[in-house]
Amino acid sequence: MNPKAGRSLKRWVLEMHSRGYTRPGEHLFASQKRKRNGETRPITRNRAWQIIYQACIEAGVTGKIGTHTMRKTFATNVYEATGHSIPKTMEATGHTDVKSLMKYLGYSRAEVEKVILNL
Repeated sequence: MNPKAGRSLKRWVLEMHSRGYTRPGEHLFASQKRKRNGETRPITRNRAWQIIYQACIEAGVTGKIGTHTMRKTFATNVYEATGHSIPKTMEATGHTDVKSLMKYLGYSRAEVEKVILNL
Protein backbone atom coordinates (compact mmCIF):
# COMPACT_ATOMS: atom_id res chain seq x y z
CA MET A 1 0.00 0.00 0.00
CA ASN A 2 1.14 3.51 -0.72
CA PRO A 3 2.58 4.92 2.54
CA LYS A 4 0.50 8.11 2.41
CA ALA A 5 -2.67 6.11 1.74
CA GLY A 6 -1.75 3.82 4.64
CA ARG A 7 -1.39 6.78 7.00
CA SER A 8 -4.71 8.19 5.82
CA LEU A 9 -6.40 4.85 6.39
CA LYS A 10 -4.95 4.61 9.90
CA ARG A 11 -6.27 8.11 10.69
CA TRP A 12 -9.69 7.12 9.37
CA VAL A 13 -9.73 3.96 11.48
CA LEU A 14 -8.81 5.97 14.59
CA GLU A 15 -11.60 8.41 13.75
CA MET A 16 -14.07 5.51 13.48
CA HIS A 17 -12.86 4.27 16.89
CA SER A 18 -13.27 7.72 18.45
CA ARG A 19 -16.84 7.98 17.13
CA GLY A 20 -17.71 4.56 18.52
CA TYR A 21 -18.33 2.90 15.16
CA THR A 22 -15.58 0.38 15.77
CA ARG A 23 -13.44 -0.67 18.70
CA PRO A 24 -9.68 -1.25 18.74
CA GLY A 25 -8.93 -4.90 18.13
CA GLU A 26 -12.14 -5.55 16.20
CA HIS A 27 -12.36 -6.02 12.46
CA LEU A 28 -12.91 -2.82 10.56
CA PHE A 29 -15.53 -4.51 8.40
CA ALA A 30 -17.09 -6.87 10.90
CA SER A 31 -19.71 -9.45 10.09
CA GLN A 32 -22.97 -9.44 12.01
CA LYS A 33 -22.16 -13.05 12.82
CA ARG A 34 -19.96 -13.54 15.86
CA LYS A 35 -17.67 -16.31 17.00
CA ARG A 36 -18.87 -18.53 19.85
CA ASN A 37 -16.83 -16.48 22.31
CA GLY A 38 -18.53 -13.27 21.13
CA GLU A 39 -15.62 -11.90 19.11
CA THR A 40 -16.33 -10.31 15.77
CA ARG A 41 -15.51 -11.95 12.48
CA PRO A 42 -14.52 -10.11 9.32
CA ILE A 43 -17.03 -9.99 6.49
CA THR A 44 -16.34 -12.48 3.73
CA ARG A 45 -15.06 -11.60 0.27
CA ASN A 46 -18.51 -12.42 -1.08
CA ARG A 47 -20.19 -10.09 1.40
CA ALA A 48 -17.74 -7.28 0.52
CA TRP A 49 -18.61 -7.77 -3.14
CA GLN A 50 -22.36 -7.69 -2.36
CA ILE A 51 -21.98 -4.42 -0.44
CA ILE A 52 -19.93 -2.80 -3.20
CA TYR A 53 -22.24 -4.09 -5.91
CA GLN A 54 -25.35 -2.75 -4.15
CA ALA A 55 -23.71 0.64 -3.55
CA CYS A 56 -22.77 0.87 -7.24
CA ILE A 57 -26.30 0.00 -8.33
CA GLU A 58 -27.73 2.64 -6.00
CA ALA A 59 -25.21 5.20 -7.34
CA GLY A 60 -26.07 4.37 -10.95
CA VAL A 61 -22.68 2.85 -11.75
CA THR A 62 -22.87 0.42 -14.65
CA GLY A 63 -20.48 -2.05 -16.20
CA LYS A 64 -18.31 -4.65 -14.58
CA ILE A 65 -18.37 -4.09 -10.82
CA GLY A 66 -16.11 -5.62 -8.21
CA THR A 67 -13.29 -5.04 -5.78
CA HIS A 68 -10.63 -5.89 -8.35
CA THR A 69 -12.29 -3.58 -10.87
CA MET A 70 -11.93 -0.75 -8.37
CA ARG A 71 -8.19 -1.42 -8.10
CA LYS A 72 -7.86 -1.42 -11.89
CA THR A 73 -9.82 1.83 -12.14
CA PHE A 74 -7.59 3.44 -9.51
CA ALA A 75 -4.42 2.36 -11.33
CA THR A 76 -5.72 3.62 -14.67
CA ASN A 77 -6.79 6.96 -13.18
CA VAL A 78 -3.38 7.43 -11.53
CA TYR A 79 -1.64 6.50 -14.79
CA GLU A 80 -3.65 9.09 -16.71
CA ALA A 81 -3.30 11.76 -13.98
CA THR A 82 0.49 11.37 -13.98
CA GLY A 83 0.72 11.90 -17.73
CA HIS A 84 1.20 8.17 -18.35
CA SER A 85 4.15 7.84 -15.99
CA ILE A 86 4.85 4.19 -15.24
CA PRO A 87 7.24 4.92 -12.30
CA LYS A 88 4.77 7.30 -10.62
CA THR A 89 1.90 4.86 -11.15
CA MET A 90 3.99 2.03 -9.70
CA GLU A 91 4.73 4.17 -6.64
CA ALA A 92 1.09 5.16 -6.17
CA THR A 93 -0.21 1.61 -6.51
CA GLY A 94 2.57 -0.13 -4.64
CA HIS A 95 3.57 -2.31 -7.59
CA THR A 96 7.22 -3.30 -7.85
CA ASP A 97 6.93 -5.15 -11.16
CA VAL A 98 5.96 -3.48 -14.44
CA LYS A 99 4.31 -6.66 -15.72
CA SER A 100 2.08 -6.75 -12.68
CA LEU A 101 1.13 -3.09 -13.08
CA MET A 102 0.33 -3.51 -16.77
CA LYS A 103 -2.39 -6.02 -15.88
CA TYR A 104 -4.14 -3.23 -13.98
CA LEU A 105 -3.98 -0.52 -16.62
CA GLY A 106 -7.00 -0.18 -18.83
CA TYR A 107 -6.10 -0.05 -22.49
CA SER A 108 -7.14 -1.94 -25.58
CA ARG A 109 -5.25 -3.30 -28.55
CA ALA A 110 -7.16 -0.84 -30.76
CA GLU A 111 -5.79 2.07 -28.70
CA VAL A 112 -2.24 0.79 -29.13
CA GLU A 113 -2.70 0.38 -32.88
CA LYS A 114 -4.14 3.92 -33.14
CA VAL A 115 -1.08 5.36 -31.39
CA ILE A 116 1.25 3.44 -33.70
CA LEU A 117 -0.61 4.56 -36.83
CA ASN A 118 -0.53 8.20 -35.68
CA LEU A 119 3.27 8.28 -35.33
